[in-house]
Amino acid sequence: MKNIVFVVLLFTISGYSVITFERTFGGTGDDNANSIRQTTDGGYIAGCRSDSVAADSSSQIYTFMTMKKLNSYGEYEWDKKVTGITIEDMPNEGYSAIETKDGGYTVAGCLVGLNHAFHTLIYVLKTDSSGVKQWDYRFGYDSSVSSVAYDMIQTEDNGYAVVGDNFGMIAFVKLDSEGKEEWINYDLGPGQARSLIQTEDKGFVFTGYDDEHLILVKTDSLGNEVWNKNYGGMISQGYSVKQSSDGGFVILGKTGQMDYADVAWLIKTDANGELEWSKVYGSIGGNIPNYIGQSIDLSSDGGYILTGYSYMYSIAQAWLIKVDSEGNEIWEKTFGGAGDDRPSFVQQTLDGGYILAGYGKDMWIIKTDENGTEIESPFLPQTTELHQNYPNPFNPVTTIRYALSQAGNVELNVFNLNGQLVKELVKGKMEKGIHKTEFKAGDLTSGIYIYNLKVDDKVVQSRKMIMLK
Repeated sequence: MKNIVFVVLLFTISGYSVITFERTFGGTGDDNANSIRQTTDGGYIAGCRSDSVAADSSSQIYTFMTMKKLNSYGEYEWDKKVTGITIEDMPNEGYSAIETKDGGYTVAGCLVGLNHAFHTLIYVLKTDSSGVKQWDYRFGYDSSVSSVAYDMIQTEDNGYAVVGDNFGMIAFVKLDSEGKEEWINYDLGPGQARSLIQTEDKGFVFTGYDDEHLILVKTDSLGNEVWNKNYGGMISQGYSVKQSSDGGFVILGKTGQMDYADVAWLIKTDANGELEWSKVYGSIGGNIPNYIGQSIDLSSDGGYILTGYSYMYSIAQAWLIKVDSEGNEIWEKTFGGAGDDRPSFVQQTLDGGYILAGYGKDMWIIKTDENGTEIESPFLPQTTELHQNYPNPFNPVTTIRYALSQAGNVELNVFNLNGQLVKELVKGKMEKGIHKTEFKAGDLTSGIYIYNLKVDDKVVQSRKMIMLK
């Protein structure tokens, strides 16, 4: 989705402002966004992969596990690129990133060697609120075995549960709050576990697939199997599961049609995994395109929001489908389609809209309203506020954004920690709306600076930013 242009718009629904945007991030290699979740500050945390090409003549591609923090407008705040023990032991993929109860973040994925020639390890990284490492966990040092973590949740006891694949066998790991292993279960059979939730009884449910079926597995709080259900045939796979309001489960994935294209498959079960109903979406009875369901979330109206992609030949197009509580389609939106655009994750946001993450050549993030619309008529803000600069920390340029609920005389200034004026950024009459300005600090020393917004001689807000050289 390299041709996406960065757009941020606000509009109003039922008195609340809704932000919509499209955003891409990428460098010289391929970049993926595998998950994205809204954070308590209104921004987002994404689990990603970033590739870069070596500066020397080798043209070697290096891969990094990346956790990326965005603000509420989808703008970059910081990222954490993790390197491994040696140059051959570099984190390749960040699959699941979450905000933790202490205000920090955790990402799970895998480590991989150069040229993808070496085995991979399950890897979990815990950081503070600024992305500074606190601890990490690794599993899978047998050089003949590859392991990967596809999903992770924080548990009720403040620990973490991780599921994935350990050389073709389902991997299920429980960590305490400090990242120490409490138990690991790799006796759950062959296959891959792709999506995990904790249930009200403190047990767990995950979906995925084995060689023959889409699977749904219930365990107790220690990871011991309670029941194991399978659905469909050899080309049926589960990628996302949520617990529904009635205590049952909804699963999104894909299934095949004899002699026809794959279709996205939504399954609803009761609390014991017994099938209640299922729906398919895509080219029903057709040869192309194939439809793959990737991620599901519960919506506030009692229905569900689904995302995935359709593809034929080398072209993939992202889709977003809203369905009611029985899986009946209400609307469908499509994004991209000129290249290979595949979404990985969807979540309903606090404003009633939806956030999607995915990848083509670059990683991309799309924020829509509650109708799946990504671009609407501009909305003028209802409050005056000063936003956190981005990036932060920065060197030597950063952007400061502020919102004005009405026109006024604006002063935006930067001070050092002694209260001395460092730079005057804005002074004069500004109209109602969203504004931004650049702060160029190339002539300043590293340190903490304060920026301050005044409107009509009244201080609205002050924030800190960090200049690092």
